[in-house]
Amino acid sequence: NSTIKDTLSKKLPPDFIEAKVSHFFWLYGQAFNLAIGVPGNTLSLMVLRRRKMSQSTSSLYLQMLAITDLSRTIIGIPARHLIREMTGNDPLSTSWWYCVCWYYLLKMTTAYNHWIMAGVSVERCIAIAFPLKSKHFITMKNAKRFLAISFLCVAMYTSHFFKTYTLVDRLGTKVCTENQEDYFSRKVRVWL
Repeated sequence: NSTIKDTLSKKLPPDFIEAKVSHFFWLYGQAFNLAIGVPGNTLSLMVLRRRKMSQSTSSLYLQMLAITDLSRTIIGIPARHLIREMTGNDPLSTSWWYCVCWYYLLKMTTAYNHWIMAGVSVERCIAIAFPLKSKHFITMKNAKRFLAISFLCVAMYTSHFFKTYTLVDRLGTKVCTENQEDYFSRKVRVWL
């Protein structure tokens, strides 16, 4: 009996060091990203909006990249990751709307960011491959048209998150995750 009492009176062993390191990086790494990302992208927008800088199509693309990066930073870090690391509760599990809207906005801005980079790359390839004819293709009107159409397409494509993500009960707690009962989620989305 004395060995059982001695064993019970001892403190529980500490958490794994890997878990502590992971928590440290999630909390302080994300705070660092927020502290650098918001002012950095804001300053980029301020510089790119200057009269001399805002005349080129590249500046327009870079402005949109700064806006999407700023949006992703604000949506991703304080709206979920910092709250989760500081409180231990995932805010996405509070409501279905918060769950799907967070995923929709984060994935939409991420995908749009990729399409902006594709637009800049194609524009630069045209400018290098066809320097004399590029002025006909590389115009502010075409850049705005590409940005608007790609935004609408990405917004429509990512709208499936309203159907494919839901709150699921796992071990007595609600978790925001992919809806495995949904046919689109299981069979179609994996190929997209």
